Amino acid sequence: MKLNRSYTLICILIAIVVIWFAWGLVFSSKKEEVTVQKETPITNVQTQLSEASTQTVFLRLSGRTEASKIVILRPEIEGTVEKILVQKGSYVKKGTPLVKLTLEDRAQKVEAAESALAMREKQHEAASKLFEKQYRSPISLSGAKAQLEEAKLNLKRANLSLKRIFVRAPFDGIVNDYSVEPGSALSASSEVGAFVSLDPLAITVQVTENVFHQLQKGKITEINLVNGDRVGGVISYVSSIADRQTNTFKVQVSVKNSHNKIPAGMTASVVLPLLEQKVHKLDPSFLTLSDQGEVGIKIVEAGKATFIPIVILESAADHILASGLPDKIEVIVMGQDSVVSGETVVPTLRSSDNSKPT
Repeated sequence: MKLNRSYTLICILIAIVVIWFAWGLVFSSKKEEVTVQKETPITNVQTQLSEASTQTVFLRLSGRTEASKIVILRPEIEGTVEKILVQKGSYVKKGTPLVKLTLEDRAQKVEAAESALAMREKQHEAASKLFEKQYRSPISLSGAKAQLEEAKLNLKRANLSLKRIFVRAPFDGIVNDYSVEPGSALSASSEVGAFVSLDPLAITVQVTENVFHQLQKGKITEINLVNGDRVGGVISYVSSIADRQTNTFKVQVSVKNSHNKIPAGMTASVVLPLLEQKVHKLDPSFLTLSDQGEVGIKIVEAGKATFIPIVILESAADHILASGLPDKIEVIVMGQDSVVSGETVVPTLRSSDNSKPT
């Protein structure tokens, strides 16, 4: 009987110890949970409201003035250079003789062809009269006519060969350089020099795939030259194929250049008009990067920081114009680099008049 009581007492003591330890573990766990919660404070950030506005956006890109046409001059016949008629760098009209080849026997060939033609004309005239009197057959008259046509063709060829002793300007433009000198022997494939047109000028720039679809051929552009001059231009070409290395599209702007005042190779800033669209005007200091390196901003949405990538359409020292955002947003303007997307934040709204951080 005493043994049973002792056994019962021991069991009760063991049960008390187990309950005590279990209670301690639960209390400790709750205490740790409270401690963890206290060690994870909610971040305070400053925010600003921004509302999109509809406007025409202008894309500013840098390029260089280029000749709209560049042609390699070549002779039409074989020969030897006799004389350079126009100095390089000179502006000339279309058809102006630039280089003269030696005459050789081309003038004599013209005289011989003229004499042969005169003889064939007399022969054809005589054959026609004899045919009318039925002294000649139709075949004889046809033969005389064929010989006459051949003589005309030979004279035309001789005159053409005589005219081709001159290498002429293919269009209104400038003799950029010569690659020959008097005495140079030329074939029909020889290079004589380079001829360029600077009116109009061309300026080539590259645009990203984000704005490619917003460019329209024929739109008026503004060009700011490095010397301070400002001129107008027109979008004359938009490539339909992207560059494989840069993933950008080539756009060419045409600029009128009366009297060739603007040289080729001058640095120019091109202002391209994009389509009218909704954009946010933001301070550049609001920008941040995602973990993947995307450029964007962080906004407050349902009490949490949210990263949104943007497309920068216009960039200046004091502002950017960005698309790809909701019409109304609460932008984190201070503390955006201290929070991660999805983190709970406490926003303090500030006036848009005080948009720049101090």
